[in-house]
Order: sequence, then C-alpha cells, then structure tokens
Amino acid sequence: MFKRILIVLLVFSLGIGSVIMLGRGAIYAAQDGRHHPPDVTTNLYQPPLTSQGLFDIYLPAVPNKFESLSNAKAIFIEGNRLYVGKEQIFRIYDISNPGQPVELSTLYLDHVIHDIYVQTGYAYLGFANSLVRMAIIDVTNASAPIEMGSYAVSGPGALADTYLTVAGEYAYLTTNHGGVQIIDISSPSSPDRVATLNRSYSPDRIETRGRGILIKDSKVYVAWEEDYCGCGFIPQYYTLYGLLIVDVSTPTAPLEISFYTQNYPYYGDIADMVMREEYIYMAMSSYQLWSWDISDHGHISVVPTAFPGFQFVDLATSGTSLYLTASYPITHTLYQLDITIPETPVQVTSYSISLPITHTINEVEIKDDYAYLATTHGLYVHFLNSSP
Repeated sequence: MFKRILIVLLVFSLGIGSVIMLGRGAIYAAQDGRHHPPDVTTNLYQPPLTSQGLFDIYLPAVPNKFESLSNAKAIFIEGNRLYVGKEQIFRIYDISNPGQPVELSTLYLDHVIHDIYVQTGYAYLGFANSLVRMAIIDVTNASAPIEMGSYAVSGPGALADTYLTVAGEYAYLTTNHGGVQIIDISSPSSPDRVATLNRSYSPDRIETRGRGILIKDSKVYVAWEEDYCGCGFIPQYYTLYGLLIVDVSTPTAPLEISFYTQNYPYYGDIADMVMREEYIYMAMSSYQLWSWDISDHGHISVVPTAFPGFQFVDLATSGTSLYLTASYPITHTLYQLDITIPETPVQVTSYSISLPITHTINEVEIKDDYAYLATTHGLYVHFLNSSP
C-alpha cells in the first residue's frame, strides 16, 4: 500500500511538472510568434553534444566548508589569475593548472559584486545593492588584496546592476537605470566622478537601462534599452534595443555620437555583449544573437541570427571563436561558434553543462582550452575538446 501511494505521488508530481513546462513553452511561443524579422538567419542551431572533461568543483575544494562559490556571479581572467565575485565575497585563484584552480585569497566586502574588470594590478568591482558603487582593489599581491577606495554612484540607482570597463586613468560605468558615469581613477584611494552622460529627454520614454559597456579607441559602446509608451486612448508600450556610442576623447566632456536601435516587439533583455576587432556581438535573453559592424560609426549595421528556443545568458571570445551560454531551468548549454566571417557566426559544437534543476549559468570566461563558468551552483571548469 505504501509503495502504491509513493508511485501515485511521483506520477502526480511529474504530471504537474509537465503542465508547468508546457505552459511556460506556450507563453514563449506566444511571445516569439508576435513578430519575426524577415532578415533573421537560422544557421546556428545543432543539438548539444555530451561534454567531456567537466569538473564540477566547488571552490574552495573542502566539501563541507560553509562558504562555497555557489551563486558565483562575476568572473574575470588576467594571465594566470582568476577573479571571482560571489555575493559579497571577492576571491582570487591561481589557474596555472587550468583544471585545478588554487585559492590564493578571499576579501569580504560590503556590497554584492555584479561586475569585475582588472587592469595593471587593480581590480575594479561594480556592485548591485541599495547603494550602487564601484570599489578599487589592489591585487598586486594576489595573496593579500587590499580595498583602496570606493565610489558611490549619484543619482538614481537603488538596487541597480552596475556594469563597468576601464581604460587608462578612467572607469566607465552604466547601470540598469541608464546613464554613463566617467570616474577618474588616477588616485585609487579617492576615485572621483568627472562627467555623466544621459540621453536627451523624450516625453514618451518611461525608462532607460544600460546592460553592458565596452571601450575601444576613445569610444564607449553601451548595450542600451529604452521603454516607451505611445500615450493614446489605449497606451501602446514598446522597447528599443540598441547600441549607444559615446565619444570620450575628452573624458570630462563625453559626447553622444549615435544610438542605433532595433525596435522589434519582444526579445527579452540584452543579456551580454563582447567585442572582437570591428564587431560587437550582443546576446538577447530570448533567442537572438546580433552582430554589429562598428567599423564606420556613420553606418552601423546589425545582422540578427536566430537561435530558436533558448535563453541566452553570457558571451565570451577567444581567437576566432565566440562562446555563448544558454540556460533554462533544466537544460544548460555552452555553444562554440566560428566567427571567421564575423557577420555570420556558425556553430562548431556545443557542450551540455550539468547543473541541478533551478540553477543557472551567470557568466563565462575562456582561457586556452578551458571555459570557466560562474553558476548559481558554484564554479565549473570545462575542458573544451573541440575548436574550429
């Protein structure tokens, strides 16, 4: 009798799970079915292969230690150092042996780490908390990092996600409340804001969001979203997704060059963007990868490529390969794309990442033949056994 009850409960629970997943799929089908741009190509998708050489490692390696790297959010690689942000914990690892990272140090901070950039012996951390700010960490001695200074971002920003990049003596920040802040970091102990850029006012615009930021040749590129309301008798809401380009030749006087948009009805959020030479690749959280040709700022072009049915999370590049992570509650995949022809990414292979149900991939970095994935279940080191 007891076994029969267990069987009935199991079947019932599986049935509910199936209904939930079918319902979710129906929602996505309805959203995706609203509009499909005619120029979208679909040359990427292939079924994922079973991966080899996957190391499911919690770091530090002591299994019973209370603080693992579960909920690792941000990672950055420079040389043989791996920098990881897990909530309010900043850790540095030696990855001279790529498959077996060795912890060098741990630093506890006051805010939740959202983004990391490392340059010339300093780590710059963007935060997500009630006070959005940037912290500067001296990592010259990787075994004993020291917090040098911090900057509290002015204006709107409570509970915002901060994205940052660094070039020379300036850090460039944007948040999911919009705007670009330029910070003088020549004195690490006292970073100081020197300029702020916000897009010009529009009466129909109700919200702006920065979703990532890059810099090249004194030009800042911001993944940008704007929500609008066509305020008539029946309000019509829509979102512009695009690329904001800012000239920072004079950091104290940034100048907006252009804002290129794609105003399709639904593509989720901009998940991430990376740059390789004259192209920026932008992943949407729904199913699109956009390739922006930025060689001529007066004629920016974008080629969207469809990847049916996957929720994109993060991007990384290495050589002529673009790596794209997709994460659902059950299926998690790392795709390797060939970008020898930069405007036409072509899938080479894919790796299935084994995460427990409800966990997701947050960020990916590539070094040599290894992928380092920050996930809500910990840090995964993945051997890449295929290359274009």
